[in-house]
Amino acid sequence: MKNSPDPNLSISKFELSKSENNILFVPKGYASGFTNKLNNSELLVFSTSTLENSVNDDYRFEIDYFKNAEWKF
Repeated sequence: MKNSPDPNLSISKFELSKSENNILFVPKGYASGFTNKLNNSELLVFSTSTLENSVNDDYRFEIDYFKNAEWKF
């Protein structure tokens, strides 16, 4: 993929919960991903782009692409 991120970049993890009512801001240009730890979890996402503008902004990486990632919580 053209302009792919370095697979050796450090990974930051954040855990959000409804009891703490936190918000996570991901700046433009950063890759992001998420998973839920509880069944029936809800996630609310805000974006500065419309859905139409986001169609061509869907990048996917193989699960082992980022060498420093530990996906388990």
